[in-house]
Formats: sequence, C-alpha cells, structure tokens
Amino acid sequence: MEYVASIEALAACRTAPSKELEVFAAIPSNQAAIAALTAFSQGRRSLVALRGAAGWGTSHLLRAVAELAEAHCPQAVQSMTAEHWLRSRSAMDRVAPGYLILDDVETALSKPRSRQLITMELERRIRAKRPTLCAIGMDSKTLKVLPYFRLWHTVSIDPPSVEERKAVIASMCRREGLAVPEAVQSLVAKLVNGDGRSLLGAIARLRAAAGELDVAKAHPMRVVGLLHPYLIDNSDFDLRDLVLESVTKTATRDAEKLAGIAVYAMTDVAGLCEQSVATYFGMKQGDVYRLRRQIASRISCSGSVKEHLDRALAYVTDQMMTA
Repeated sequence: MEYVASIEALAACRTAPSKELEVFAAIPSNQAAIAALTAFSQGRRSLVALRGAAGWGTSHLLRAVAELAEAHCPQAVQSMTAEHWLRSRSAMDRVAPGYLILDDVETALSKPRSRQLITMELERRIRAKRPTLCAIGMDSKTLKVLPYFRLWHTVSIDPPSVEERKAVIASMCRREGLAVPEAVQSLVAKLVNGDGRSLLGAIARLRAAAGELDVAKAHPMRVVGLLHPYLIDNSDFDLRDLVLESVTKTATRDAEKLAGIAVYAMTDVAGLCEQSVATYFGMKQGDVYRLRRQIASRISCSGSVKEHLDRALAYVTDQMMTA
C-alpha cells in the first residue's frame, strides 16, 4: 500500500504519471526510494542521497524525479551527471537556482580536482538551502565524502534477492508486453546472473523469439537454451552439464548412444547451436550433425531410446525447477 500511495503522490504532481516510474517493481528498496524522492520532488526534503548498484534503475529514477519536479515546481530543475555539472561551472545554478539532480557523483568524488570542486559547490548549495539530490553508488565511503553528510537523507536501491528478481522480471515482462509463465520467470530469476540490464536483455531475447516460439507452451529446456548466451557467466549452471548428467543417470544397461542422446537433447530440444555442443564435447560440428540424425531416426523406431530421452528430459526439468 505504501508503494501505491507513493506512486499516486508522485503522479499527482503532473497530469500524467511518469513512464519512467511505471517500470519499477514493487520491492522494498524501490518503495523506500520512491517515497523519499516523492518528498524531494514536492519540496519536503531538501537533501537526498540515492545509493544504487549499477544496472538496477538509479538513472531511471532520477529521470522520473526530474520530470515530476519540473511539473511540481516552476523553478529551474537541473538534471545531469556530476562531471557535466562541474564542466558547466554551475552557471545555470547561479543564474536560476532550483532543484539539482546529479547522477554518478561517485566518479566526480574519486578525482582530487573534481572532488574539491563538487564539495565546494555542494557546500554552497547546502548553506543556501537549495534542494539537491545526488546518486552516489553503493560504496558507503562515498556518502561520508559528501559535505555535511549527516544532513543528507539516504535511501538505497539494493540488488534484489532471487524472490525480488521475480518481481523485477514480472515488471519487465509487463513493460515489454510479453506473456511469460511464472515458471519461466522463476527460471530467469534463478539462472540469469548480472544486473537489471542482463535481466532485461534476457526478456528482450524471449520477446524477439515470440514470433517463432510460444514461450508459455515451450519445453523449459528450450527456454533455457534460448537464454544460453546470458547464462555463460553463471559458474554454478551449465545446461550442457545438466543434460549430460541426466542422460547418464537415467540410462539403463541396454541404453544406446549416450552421447548421441545428449547431443540430440541439447540441439533439438534445447535449441543450442551445433558449434556450442561441438565445443563442449570436443568434436567436429559434422559429428554433432551425424549424431543428431542417428538419434532422430532411432527415436522413431526404438521405444527404448525414446523412453530414455523422455526420462532425461524429465530429470533436467525437475532439476531446473527445484534448484
């Protein structure tokens, strides 16, 4: 309820809600940040420090606040990076002082010369009681470098947990107009590492494939295979390892062509490219193609091969869903 109230308060500053604000998932750190920035945009807080890990929407929030502050307050609203503000020597700030919204302040503070300049200029604004919002990254040391740092109201956009990532992904899917089942959203949340940009890239890839693939009906392995480029940096998960493990564990004594069944599952079910599979097994792409053809013909005439493949796929699905 607090999140909804915060959005309504921000939206009341203008005739139409900010599109930048609508993309944020209703998770606790976003709620706290939106509430604080509501107060800032309405002039109820004059000094706000927004801490945020890269890739989780800090810049989006700053754009939304700038837009809303402009609608709420007739005074000038400056919104730019800290280094850009310093290069302009705060000319506009001196002529038409109003709201100041600075992004990437930690970069300016990391350099001796710009650190001295920005500290001096921020001190001047604080003494003049002019509303100032600074995005400073997650390093707690940066906050203490801000002049009169105890006067700043600090809020953070924290990297979300796995459960919170599901809410982020659901929000992204709504934004992209993509109908993705909860089970698939959970897979993306658990398997795709990186920041919000990585998650958005994964969702965009699903959206691009929507014309050829019904995500809601596709086998989970096919969805994970589609996202394989986004899983490369996940040292705890490799779909190819899981497929090979499943084929081995579900084999019977009379199981045929273990490598062939694994290759078939990787290429024809998961949709991995032949080059990726060939690299994994240390074979030529032609050998991958040959094994695919062999298993495809055996599936149509051998019940045991088809049953083995089904067992392997069920094992992979169970492991991915319960991981």
